[in-house]
Formats: sequence, C-alpha cells, structure tokens
Amino acid sequence: MKYITRLKIAWANTTIVNKLSFLLTLVIAAANIAYVCYARKQFITMSGQLGEMQSSSKQTDQLIGLYGQQVGELRRQASDTHELAVQAKNQADAVRGQLPELKLAAKASQNAANIARDTLQISQGAYVSIGRKDGVIAEFKKSTSPKFSDGLVMYFQNSGHLPATFNWGIEPSTLPLRPHPFAPMMRTRNKKTGAISESFSGAAVIGGESVQQFTVGDLPPGFIDSMSQSNQPLTVNGTYEYCDELGRYSCKMFSLYYQRIPYDNFRLLIEQECPDRSFLGKTVPDPEEETLPVCTNQQTPRFPNR
Repeated sequence: MKYITRLKIAWANTTIVNKLSFLLTLVIAAANIAYVCYARKQFITMSGQLGEMQSSSKQTDQLIGLYGQQVGELRRQASDTHELAVQAKNQADAVRGQLPELKLAAKASQNAANIARDTLQISQGAYVSIGRKDGVIAEFKKSTSPKFSDGLVMYFQNSGHLPATFNWGIEPSTLPLRPHPFAPMMRTRNKKTGAISESFSGAAVIGGESVQQFTVGDLPPGFIDSMSQSNQPLTVNGTYEYCDELGRYSCKMFSLYYQRIPYDNFRLLIEQECPDRSFLGKTVPDPEEETLPVCTNQQTPRFPNR
C-alpha cells in the first residue's frame, strides 16, 4: 500500500511533459511487444509454408523422376517397335521372294489334284468297247426253222465300274439288214413349260464290268446257209456313244469286216473317236427348246422337273 501511495504522490508531483513522455514510452513498449508477437506468428507461418514448399519440391522431383522413367520406357518401346517393324519388313521381303516358288508349288498341287481326279474317273468310270472278253465282236444267229429269220448280233463290253447309258446305230451295209440309223443323244428343255425330254436311236444301260448283246437286225430266212455258196466280204458300219454317272461322255465310230473263208468271223477294222457331234445327226433343238448337257453326274438329276 505504501508503494502505491508513493507512486500516486510521485505521479501527482510529476509534470505534464514527464507524464506524456511516460505514456508515450508505454505505448512504444506495447507496440514493440505487439510487433514481436506478430513477427513470431509470421515466422511460424512462413516456417510451415517453407516446409510445405520443401515437401512440394520433393514431390516435384519425384514426379520428374517418374516422368523420366516413363520417357525412357517409351523410348525403349519405340525402339522395340522399330525392330519389330524391321523384322516384319524382312519377313515380307522374304515371302515376296518366295512367291514364284509358292506359285509353282500351288500349280503343282493343282496339277496333282487334277491327275488324281482324272485317275479316279478313269478307274471308276464306265469304259465301253466293242466285243466280249473272249474277243468275239459279232456273230450270226441261225434260225432253227427255215420259216423264221436269221439274225446278226453285236457285243459291247463295259470294263469300267459304273454303268453306262448307251446309244448306238447302224448305217446301210452290204448285208440285207433293216436300216437302224444312228441318232445322237439329245436332252432339251421346253422354254415355256420347263419340261425336259430326251431323244436317241437305241438307248440302253450297260452295267459295270459286264457285256451286253445287241441285235443288229434280222436277215432273210436261210441267209446264213446261202453264205456257204459264196465268199463275199461283208461290212457293218455304225456309231455308238455313252455317258456315265461321273458326267463323262464318249462317242466312237466303227467298221466291222466279215469273210467266211478263211476267217469265218467278224473283225474290227476301225474304231475311232467321233468328229464334232453336229456331223452325227440332229443336235440343234427346235426354236421353242433349249439344249441341256447330254451327260449329268450323280448329283444332278436327269429330270429335275419330275
């Protein structure tokens, strides 16, 4: 209490100038204290920001490092891609250089396939020729009665495995036979109705690996006995054609020769391929019809409209 009383008495006795100087000193001291507190806070804040900036700098360095690694990886991949492109180009050049050989190999394979197909057709298809297996081509058939006609027959052999659709005909000859002219096989379709028709002179079917006898014609009664009185040569000319189930077609012209002495049998003089079918007879359809292939394979029905 005495100390405070003394302060009051001293303050009262102090001049106004000293009082103002004292108060100003207090204000300055308070201001310094406030500035020191503010500066301390600013220092703390700036220290924190500096730490964050240092942390950000480290993260930035890490990102830069990662980007550098990615760039290196991309460069490596680009290098690998370039190498792959070079290898692909080299392979393409190599294949291009092999193209002539590959073409030759493909052609050889196609030729081999064609040969195999032809071999199959030859081995499995029909093959018709004149004569029996024992070599007999044709022969006279003598009637057992003078009232009935004698006759002449021919033999056709199919040595193939598939049946043959067969057509044949005979030209006028030195034998007194009724004419049996050859008319080529034709298949036509009506343009309006779509109906399919066939025409021929003497069609038949010869089974695979078999022989079939065909009657060439009748001869006058007693004709064979009358032949013993002469040795006149006789000829028989004709044409035959056939198809098989593989769609293969064949046509041949033939000529037979007979002389009683010294042979007493028929011999084959000529058997050759036919010329163009237009020389064999009618092969051009009527105006209201269109021509179809004569031969069809197993997968194609001959009369699809029936």
